[in-house]
Amino acid sequence: GSETNPVSSTAVRLASASPRLAEQKLHKALSEYLDRSGDEPWEIEFDLDQDAARWISAAQSINVHGDQSPAEGRHCFEITLQVGDAEKTIDVLALVSLPPAVVVPVRSISRATRIRRSDLELRRLASSVLIAGCVQSLEDVVGKEANRSLAKGKPIAISHVREPLLVQRGDVVTVIVRAAGVRVRTQARARDDGAQGELVAVESLSDRKTYFAQVSGVREVEILATA
Repeated sequence: GSETNPVSSTAVRLASASPRLAEQKLHKALSEYLDRSGDEPWEIEFDLDQDAARWISAAQSINVHGDQSPAEGRHCFEITLQVGDAEKTIDVLALVSLPPAVVVPVRSISRATRIRRSDLELRRLASSVLIAGCVQSLEDVVGKEANRSLAKGKPIAISHVREPLLVQRGDVVTVIVRAAGVRVRTQARARDDGAQGELVAVESLSDRKTYFAQVSGVREVEILATA
């Protein structure tokens, strides 16, 4: 039988190489290498010259060597490639980074539930699954209220939480009227939901007149009367 010329075989493989395939294969190889040192969703950027791209695209095996404990920044990786019977080693300079940590629930949180610190954790997720405007600080969520159901492990968007409601529509609330150093208390029925500091409409229990007051506490509103 005829013998295959390994040089010709390698040349054929290199000639049909795809730059896009090279990027995909190298990104996968670098990601797997970095994942050995932890479970972080590393983001990797690099540039390949034409010769390196041809070899990577055609390679049956890619072996990566470099820093075993990578940190964010620029790193030089030694890449050993096997194409047919030929072997080639190249150096690749890559920028390694991590996406920002986001706040996620460790358990499902029902709508209108006050959120506690124990309900949350900070987690780094692949940037492709991040929600625009997601919360990155625990302090921005703890003590607030979910205004929709929050799924376990899903990033919390700023719009998913609100200040806790102290007054709810239909509540009978205490109305404090301040005027000229005098404080008068009366009662009214809330026509709106409201958090601390928000203006809500309330309806007098006696004559059903509607007016606005500022939420100042639990089922409590306040009016600063002018002359």
